[in-house]
Amino acid sequence: MANEPKDPVEARKKLWDLIEDIEFSMLTTRDGNKLRSRPMVHKEFDESGALWFFTHAAAHKTFEVEQEQQVGLSYAAPNSHHYVSISGRASIVRDPARVKRLWSDLDKVWFPDGPDDPEIVFLKVMPEEAEYWDGVGTVGTALAYLRLKLTDSVPDPGENQKVRLAASR
Repeated sequence: MANEPKDPVEARKKLWDLIEDIEFSMLTTRDGNKLRSRPMVHKEFDESGALWFFTHAAAHKTFEVEQEQQVGLSYAAPNSHHYVSISGRASIVRDPARVKRLWSDLDKVWFPDGPDDPEIVFLKVMPEEAEYWDGVGTVGTALAYLRLKLTDSVPDPGENQKVRLAASR
């Protein structure tokens, strides 16, 4: 059962620990009355708790965020049984200095004109609530199943936590 964390700083750290090695997240935005999801790669998780993503100024998701700021992010690492769902508010931010600081050669795949491309903007997500599942893994699941069969004791499926990160607006 999920419960509220005692310390928001620890909760943010746990969230970052779970998502920092997950390469892709799925960003869900609202497009009129439909939900749309697409893969994104976060560039930074800053001290305020915001997640920063590169995107194109003319991308449809940019328009969607300008119309409806409420977004969802999902992270999944099935091999390690780590899952995170984040709800928050997104905004579009132009910050050429941050682009240069966070730029890597791999970004040329999406932005061939380099870090000085004026079309590069950030999609900044300020998390408001999150939930994570930090599972016990395949061996842990097998052991929990064995314990259930041998002792009828309820197995430990791992840690599940709801995290309130900011006041909802």
